[in-house]
Amino acid sequence: MGFSQALSGLKAAATNLDVVGNNIANSQTVGFKGAGVQFADVYAGAGAGLGTRVSAILQDFSNGTLETTNRNLDLAISGTGFLRFSQNDEAVYSRNGQLTMTREGYLENAQGARLTGFPAGVGAGGAPVELQVPAGGLAAVPTTAVDASLNLDGRSDTIDRGVVPFDPADGDTYTYANTGTAFDSQGIQHTMTLYFTKTADNTWETRVAVDGADDTVNVGELVFNTNGTLDDGASTFPNYAFALPGASIH
Repeated sequence: MGFSQALSGLKAAATNLDVVGNNIANSQTVGFKGAGVQFADVYAGAGAGLGTRVSAILQDFSNGTLETTNRNLDLAISGTGFLRFSQNDEAVYSRNGQLTMTREGYLENAQGARLTGFPAGVGAGGAPVELQVPAGGLAAVPTTAVDASLNLDGRSDTIDRGVVPFDPADGDTYTYANTGTAFDSQGIQHTMTLYFTKTADNTWETRVAVDGADDTVNVGELVFNTNGTLDDGASTFPNYAFALPGASIH
């Protein structure tokens, strides 16, 4: 065995140890992707092999394990892809989503690179910019409409509204209830509940309550055809203005 072949093996093994050691050293580094060494034979013409060499060092970009950190500024990528950062006027990429917010509102990683993204209203194809969270409070956006899609069981018992008055606190005075969340013009959260009561065959009374307060004025009625489709002409869809400025239910 020639010395060159043996030395090539030692050199390649040393590189492999460097890669393995680097993988172990970064086992707790968030977003780190381990690497592996690929070896190749070395030949000269048709003669005996001249040993081995490192042909490539390849990283394994398979998806890692996601962990819960309970920090709102920690991001993780499920699947392929990278987070894009800007550093020294250059674009850099990383899968480490441990971010902090500067006093100016920029999102930075431990190396001081700032997270980038598309400006509001600009989709793919636009120029990414450094994301900056405004320091001032955002204006509250009230709920303007609620769209509900659900099934009502026609086999339900009929409730005679002339005998049993509606009471949101009494589940025996209505057939079904569906709860959601709505916000007023000040950004205050409210609990909104839709009530459905079968008052006759193929006929359902609809009501709404916000924070438990019944709106007895705006009462709608859903009328269904015998095949289960909604009779739009016979049904009423009142505009519920329920203590949320500009809000309505359709």
